[in-house]
Amino acid sequence: MTSSALDIAALDCEMVYTTGGFRIARVSVVDASGESVFDEFIKMDDGVEVVYVHIPFSPSIRNAIRVSLTWKFYA
Repeated sequence: MTSSALDIAALDCEMVYTTGGFRIARVSVVDASGESVFDEFIKMDDGVEVVYVHIPFSPSIRNAIRVSLTWKFYA
């Protein structure tokens, strides 16, 4: 019998501030060996725009989120 269940997994979520409040922007899951089994950006609802990404330790993630999501800047 083959199973797709993981004995051990780690979950990481990237959060952003938006015009609709604090929202999830990315979900990543790795297995026990550190291999990625799921890594997806979450589409914002229509009309919701990202205003701030606070990811101080991962500039590559921050840049990927900036490219992937709709932005509205406030001066």
